[in-house]
Amino acid sequence: MSKSVSETGHAKNVANLGVMNSSIAVLDSKYDPSNPLIAADALVTKKLTCENAMKAVNSGSVIYKKAVISRNDAYNGMSKLSTRICNSFGSCGATPAAQKSMVSFKDKVEGKRIKPLPTPPVPKAGDPIPDPSKTNSVSQMSFDSRKSNLEKQIAFVAAEPLYKPKEADLTVVALNLYVNSLEPLNKGVNDSLKQLQKDVQSRNVELYAPITGLVSLSKTVKKYAKSIDGANNPASKVIVNIKFTNHKLK
Repeated sequence: MSKSVSETGHAKNVANLGVMNSSIAVLDSKYDPSNPLIAADALVTKKLTCENAMKAVNSGSVIYKKAVISRNDAYNGMSKLSTRICNSFGSCGATPAAQKSMVSFKDKVEGKRIKPLPTPPVPKAGDPIPDPSKTNSVSQMSFDSRKSNLEKQIAFVAAEPLYKPKEADLTVVALNLYVNSLEPLNKGVNDSLKQLQKDVQSRNVELYAPITGLVSLSKTVKKYAKSIDGANNPASKVIVNIKFTNHKLK
């Protein structure tokens, strides 16, 4: 997403357009630009459009945050559940080799590295320092990855005839119900993030696009205001002094 800028900065720009529009109304018939983009009615419409764009971002942000919280709540107990599965499997009479594999599945769910990183050679005096070894990411804690690893762990215990836990939440049926509930939560986060990104982009276009953006239009209005009575009109002076900030988002 774009570089973070305080939402108050965007809101201030929109609010100041309202102040500018009020000053334009004071000028009445003296404000009569040839440029339709800065006509009084067009600027009133522009303010409404910007306000709606701001509301969309605020609403989308709330939806995204709620989706993230719901997913986090569902994932918080995954490591503990995986450990319980591992311990239950270890007590069911499965072979030592199978138990070792189960520990490996558990470690992956918890994001632990299965193989240690190789120790880089110590450079001799005068030798250049070698580049770090290219290794796979230590973290396997992404949500999709953890879900996938838990699915593998469940499939492994499901294939073991001796795995018949009496604990209701450790049965294969219950475990599959849990892991299947995670997919819509992941999708909810991804979908709401994509929508929020679109809303932010639309907001940025309305406020900061060249020529047609709020900030760009405000500069054009100020230039026109200076042409009215040589900017001696009090309302023109107010317009010229209204501050707008061009947040150049990266």
